[in-house]
Amino acid sequence: MTTYDYAIVGAGLIGSACAKYVSQSLSDEKSVCLIGPDPPSAAERQAGSTRIAFGADDDEGRIVTCDTISDPLGAALARKTIARFGQIQASTGVQFFSEVGCMTVVGSPDQSKAVREYVDTLLASSYCRATPVRPISGRFPFLAGIPDVCCGVLASTNAGHVSPRKLVLAQLMLARRHGCKVIRDVVMSVRDHGDHYRVLLQSGTAVLARRVLLATGVSSVWPSLLPQQLRLLAVPQTQTTLLAEVSEECARSVLHAMPGMWVRDFWHNGGMDNTKLSPSLAYILPAIRYPDGRWYLKIGHGKLHDNPIPPEPQTIAEWYRSHDTAVGDHLHDILRSIMPSLLPISLRLDSCATLTTPTYLPYIDVLPGTQRPGTLYVATGGNGGAAKSCDEIGRLAAGLLVKGAWLSDLPRERFRARFIGADKFPPSSRL
Repeated sequence: MTTYDYAIVGAGLIGSACAKYVSQSLSDEKSVCLIGPDPPSAAERQAGSTRIAFGADDDEGRIVTCDTISDPLGAALARKTIARFGQIQASTGVQFFSEVGCMTVVGSPDQSKAVREYVDTLLASSYCRATPVRPISGRFPFLAGIPDVCCGVLASTNAGHVSPRKLVLAQLMLARRHGCKVIRDVVMSVRDHGDHYRVLLQSGTAVLARRVLLATGVSSVWPSLLPQQLRLLAVPQTQTTLLAEVSEECARSVLHAMPGMWVRDFWHNGGMDNTKLSPSLAYILPAIRYPDGRWYLKIGHGKLHDNPIPPEPQTIAEWYRSHDTAVGDHLHDILRSIMPSLLPISLRLDSCATLTTPTYLPYIDVLPGTQRPGTLYVATGGNGGAAKSCDEIGRLAAGLLVKGAWLSDLPRERFRARFIGADKFPPSSRL
């Protein structure tokens, strides 16, 4: 049986990026494999399916922006990743990034010091070339439901939306081009066998590897994946999105200038609340053509409807195959209030899950307590932002896996993994 020098578990956004960088850095004598299932079919997302592994990359539209004021480290990961989108597209011929801009909608800066300071900080960002939009409906008539006193801050460069499935496809093309073996299966457990790790697959076979990196998203918390003392402190959380179908004519004419949008919760009890800067209410993506050939405008919620999911594989899988109609109704109400003239052809709900860490930053780290220190790694916990940050997360993870080095000026301590029962491991057991 072949023993790989490196095995990357998880073929989603972060795993595919890591596989690309690892394969590019290796000599011909070294071997690397990437393990993860094919994207789910439509039937596998229906009730009655036995599929247990799903990923957040099975989507056609994710919002992209890098001006997150409250999360400067996350913004740094996003900026480095977004800067490489053009190179990845040129190298593969896969077009996955649409630079249509992203607008943050807030309440009235005239009535709130917090809103005014927030807007001023956004406008000071040179990376995304932000400009104010007020009244919003004057520039975007289809947003007629947003009160004229509200302000929009439009980032016109390095912002828009990305197709996660196409981005993963491009990264896999580059990884394979440099010799990475892609194994389409689900990893059930990883165990240390002294001079190698045994990676047990759902098919019943196993892969052997000297070093392993887990980039397994919400599956990272499966109880069986790692020994109990290495279970990560992270929570899978529900995400519900509403897809509003529009005609191609509407998408290309009425909505052609629409940017991605973050809408803050400036409505309160039927009126407006400008006394504080409220959290994000929703994000909205412009009309995008999906694989079924139809055009959909997508709306998702902020943190308001995040709910924890128990970590068992079947429970997470059941969430992916279900729909929260109450959340869907709320999203539809938001969409109608912002775009009152929009008359969707149809509406459909989609379910996803994100892995949230206590730090709201990804874990990019070596796992302690193994027989051979420095041989088991993790890169997981996208906190809902992996699509815009995955390439840099993958690059940093590859540096640790291959060189044992942190190849960044970002503080490494902020990306350390946390564990359930972490007090069992002394600090000296870490690289």
